[in-house]
Parts: sequence; C-alpha cells; structure tokens
Amino acid sequence: MKKVLKLKENAILSNGIGGIACIILGISQTVNQSYYLSIVIDILILAGFFTFIVAYFMKTEKEDEMAIHNRIKAKAKVYDLFLILVLVLWLISKITKGAWMIDLKILTPFIVGGFFIVECIFFLKYEKVGE
Repeated sequence: MKKVLKLKENAILSNGIGGIACIILGISQTVNQSYYLSIVIDILILAGFFTFIVAYFMKTEKEDEMAIHNRIKAKAKVYDLFLILVLVLWLISKITKGAWMIDLKILTPFIVGGFFIVECIFFLKYEKVGE
C-alpha cells in the first residue's frame, strides 16, 4: 500500500526541507571547508534535494479549494515580503550612495531557500488557522 502524503507533510518535505537544503548550499559556498566537512555538507544537500524530489513525485491527498487558496495566499505573501526587502535594500543603497557588489552565485541559494521556507511557514500557518 502506497502512503498518501497529507498536504502539510508535502509542504514540509518539498518547501521546508528543500529550502533548508538551498540555504545549506549557500552557507557551504561562503565558508572555507575542510575536505571532510565538504563531504558532510554535500551529503546533507543531496538528502535535502532528494526529499524535495520524492515529495514532488509522491502521491498527495487532493487539494480542496481552501488549500489552493492558502497556497496562493502564501505565495503572494512571500512575493510581497520579497518586494519590501528589495525596496528597503534599494533605499539603503540610495541613502549611502554606495555601490554594492553582489555575487549571485552565493546569493541565489539564500533567496531560493528563503522563498521555500517562508512559503512553507505561511502555508502551514494558513492551513492551521483554517482548521
């Protein structure tokens, strides 16, 4: 008998653990590592992405209208927070009149991981309130 994931379990496995794996990837790119530490970090990253892929392909209970609404609401909230963050950073850069050099290779895993984790938190919050 195949296990059917609940919507909350799917959100945690796909967005939560996938986001943590992305953030670990970002941290691993910023820290000088020994050989053994890099192997441990690579295993953690692979395990996180493996759970992300497994959760994507596993059978999940059917989403009702409220779950779809909560998922869209969580994505919209993450988008709004990201826009606020970008505007605040832009405002700070205008006030300081300085140029910021950002390496997107290092920044991208943090942004993607943050998106996944915050979306998971909001979705779980909205699902809990709906009960």
